[in-house]
Amino acid sequence: MRISESVLLPLPEHVHAIREVAMLFTEQFEAIATIAIRGQVLLEDTTTRLFPDWVTVSHLDDILDLLGLGDGTEIPEDPRLLWVHPLQGELRLQEMLEEH
Repeated sequence: MRISESVLLPLPEHVHAIREVAMLFTEQFEAIATIAIRGQVLLEDTTTRLFPDWVTVSHLDDILDLLGLGDGTEIPEDPRLLWVHPLQGELRLQEMLEEH
């Protein structure tokens, strides 16, 4: 796989904004956006955690305003997902294309 398009943005605090920007990315580049974040998040136990490196966002929960962090293979009920609330950092959207 190769990355052909990539966009870095400030990390929005609300998941619906992340979903909207991913939809705009998809419309602009005609490809599904892969989402990754780095920065500070709030864990379920109300402690903060810093991710200095990029972490893949596997799921978005608009109702609870949470990001499900994982490797991209998990379903929403997967216990391997780490559910977090975004605080501050960066958001990366990238287009993943299969090489033929």
